[in-house]
Amino acid sequence: MHDQSIWSKDFILVSISSFFQFMTFYTMLATLPMFVLDFLQGTSLQAGLVITLHALGAILLRPLTGRWLDELGRERVLQVSLILFTGICFLYLGVRSLLLLLFIRLFHGMTFGTLSTTMATIAIDISPDQRKGEALGYFGMFMSLAMVLGPFTGLAIISHYSYNVLFICCTVFALLTFLSGSLAGAFEKKEKAKSMESLSWRNFIEIKAVPYGLMTFILAFVYAGTAAFIPIYARQIGMESFAGYFFVIFAAFIILSRLFVGKLYDRKGTNMVVYPFVLVYIIGMITLSQAHNPLFFLSAGALVGLGYGALHPSFQTLAVQSVANYRRGLATSTFYLFFDLGVAVGSFLLGIISSHTNYSFIYILCAVFLLLIYALYYYFHQQKNSPDTI
Repeated sequence: MHDQSIWSKDFILVSISSFFQFMTFYTMLATLPMFVLDFLQGTSLQAGLVITLHALGAILLRPLTGRWLDELGRERVLQVSLILFTGICFLYLGVRSLLLLLFIRLFHGMTFGTLSTTMATIAIDISPDQRKGEALGYFGMFMSLAMVLGPFTGLAIISHYSYNVLFICCTVFALLTFLSGSLAGAFEKKEKAKSMESLSWRNFIEIKAVPYGLMTFILAFVYAGTAAFIPIYARQIGMESFAGYFFVIFAAFIILSRLFVGKLYDRKGTNMVVYPFVLVYIIGMITLSQAHNPLFFLSAGALVGLGYGALHPSFQTLAVQSVANYRRGLATSTFYLFFDLGVAVGSFLLGIISSHTNYSFIYILCAVFLLLIYALYYYFHQQKNSPDTI
């Protein structure tokens, strides 16, 4: 690719569309557990289940999405997923029972998984080959901005208005997702995918991306415990008024990481990203577990955001760069499949554990779990790619 510019019209439009899609996601992620507890009179386990089912829906269609992208084409899959994602967001306006909410969450997750995989694949396709780490960092920065505004907006709405207003706002975000995504131009992969007539699992999972998917699973497992339960944890430790600010700082430091980690990845290699920022993430989780005053609570948000923000796009870039161009759609869907599995398993298991213990213990457990990334990374990547060149 001769043109080394990242900021093409389609890249900007797809990034904006992704921003509004994740605004719906993060707004609901921070508020739906509260909706279940306060409005539907549910339990902590049921609050975790509304997150789990959304992730499960995405898991069900991630492998198929990768195949559709590589066989049917990016543009066709994008248009269909935009319509379905937008349409299902209107259904939240009628939720009055837990059963209906769980049903909607499952199908919302399916459309979310298809659309987010499609837009990430397009962003990878249209970015310069020598700047993909940087481009994915910028693309992820739009999602990180949604991390700032989504939870803060959602928590502000339910504090001053109603859950109905919350769902109206999320529907508006979905409409803006549709509008900006539909304005993007034609973008198809230049290398045609090989025939995938067989029903072999290799046509649904990219085996070369699995090691990085496992690392992402751990990342997402810990992230689920942070994002889904922070409002409840803040209420328990008497810092409910700081919960919105936690998300602002958390996402602000993710954005900060995206401004330099992509370049660090492309120029210095992955070791310079993975080893230090896993440690930062671990320190952040330990700090969160001991957060009994606002300084510790908000400092934890900064450390966790910095660690997560550096690692997520790095693992995604590693997954994509491990395969041929015509397998990028499948590699991207595999990456997000493991992310969704991490969120689903994390929110469900941590929800169960929280009913028998406390959230401080959960965050210590998450810090220990993060240590496994070191072992996986050393075995699957560094040992097989030494010296560290990508």
